[in-house]
Amino acid sequence: MSQVFSKELETGIVREAVGVFDSVKGLEAAIDELESSGFERRQISVLGSEGAVKDTFGKANLTAGQLEDNPETPRSHDIRREELGVGQGVVVGGGAFAGILIAAAISGVSVISGGLVTTIALGAVGGTAVGALVAKFLGEKYVHFFEHQIQNGGLLLWVVTPDVASEKQAKQILLNHNAKDVHVHTIPVYVDKD
Repeated sequence: MSQVFSKELETGIVREAVGVFDSVKGLEAAIDELESSGFERRQISVLGSEGAVKDTFGKANLTAGQLEDNPETPRSHDIRREELGVGQGVVVGGGAFAGILIAAAISGVSVISGGLVTTIALGAVGGTAVGALVAKFLGEKYVHFFEHQIQNGGLLLWVVTPDVASEKQAKQILLNHNAKDVHVHTIPVYVDKD
């Protein structure tokens, strides 16, 4: 366990810097600067899914102001654009691979012939198209999720700040990337007893 959290677990409370962003670009830039400044990824969280918010509060349409200081607000680790891009690449590549396997199975030939090469190529194109559609759907899902948060007041970002120096640093980083309503709060820590 990181020493960053040992004090919080002992006292049962955590201090966090909080900021609200009007754009995904600003949020991602703040996260990048926080990480490059020595904050651990597990110190940084964003709002959980709409489903998690609905499960917790009985509705998903809550404003950033209603969620930012509530200790029950579901949190999630950041999903970066490049990670989503990798996920999309896997989906598209997986679709192409599946198309190749299906084409080979349909042809039933164990020796590669000219016709089989054409069949495999067509299968790869079809599989890639299916994979691209799935990736587009996943990308649109995240775009919708972020747009919905922005319409409800903004994208939330929390940073665990175990001391005054890290509070000051985190707040400045959030402000550097145009966060609004930047402040520090204290909330209870919930520890899973697995």
